[in-house]
Amino acid sequence: TPQPITGIPATLTGPPGQLLPSASSSVQGLPSRTVKAGLQDLAISGTQAAISLPAAALGLADIATARMWDQAPRPSELARRAGYDPKLAIARLDEYWSPQQQADFQAVEDAKGVVGKAIAVLSHPSVLAHSILQSAPLMVGGAVVARALPSLPRLAAGVGEGLMQAGSMGAQISQESPAGRPTPNQAMLALSSGVVTGGIGALGNRLAQRLGIADIDTMLAGAARNTTAQRGLVKQVIYGAVQEGGLEELPQSVSEQVHQNIATGRPYDEGVDHAAVMGALTGAVMGGGMQAAVSRPTTVWDEIDQVLGPAPVARPAKDVLAPTPTPAAVKPPATAQQAVDVRRFVSGGCVDG
Repeated sequence: TPQPITGIPATLTGPPGQLLPSASSSVQGLPSRTVKAGLQDLAISGTQAAISLPAAALGLADIATARMWDQAPRPSELARRAGYDPKLAIARLDEYWSPQQQADFQAVEDAKGVVGKAIAVLSHPSVLAHSILQSAPLMVGGAVVARALPSLPRLAAGVGEGLMQAGSMGAQISQESPAGRPTPNQAMLALSSGVVTGGIGALGNRLAQRLGIADIDTMLAGAARNTTAQRGLVKQVIYGAVQEGGLEELPQSVSEQVHQNIATGRPYDEGVDHAAVMGALTGAVMGGGMQAAVSRPTTVWDEIDQVLGPAPVARPAKDVLAPTPTPAAVKPPATAQQAVDVRRFVSGGCVDG
């Protein structure tokens, strides 16, 4: 699930979502982004992404200990005392985004409505690229959890994805809470968000299987390997984009944003349009890209196999000479014989009788 990106340093912001006048003037008429600035932005995004994975693990631990005695320190509090503060680290990194990247983030933030947000994201593709990059560690974390559940090959990916979402939300609650920890009710909301996310993910995995396409989470979990083309590449890319973006990441992102708003006392629909657009577009790019990566071009033999079935496997010589009472050695079935004849014809050979 796409992770929220702040991208605008606190030192440049006034009211929520607005740059100070000096900052606004500094992002107008900017020169093109240099290669160095682009690499710096990628490094910042990658570092923030790396921070999110242990933060999610701490969030899960906070949820698990939410009903402990109030005075007992929570895992995230112990981590902060030891010097690991994800919120502070990410805020510090935000100060080093290039002016061009800050302007891109601000343009998306300022856009209004779903259509306006979508146009802004597509007009500033770097925002989408950073969203994908920052989602990667939690996807890998979910895959690690899924691989630990070999007895649930098709549900494991959804379970891993749900746990990562619950942990991520638990971490965000701990970071925003004045007490630095989730209350029992907030912990239940985080778990609920994880269950919904995991359930949608599991349904998305099943749908991908029916469509004959690769699902990202299932592929990472090692439960499916799409090594043959079941559909044309263009169809696979389209199906993958719709399945991952529209039918999986979109509802997951909306659910997660609503749960987060309720848990932190904000209006339930705050930021939902942004979450929906980022979820749908990020998922579409990842889903379509996965199909292009794992698919191979179809050949004439693939088309023949789809129509007539695979060619019969030749028997070893000792099996052909050995007497057998079964009728299998008499003549192959009609469809198999047709497949052999078609292959001979395509290869330039002769077709008997």
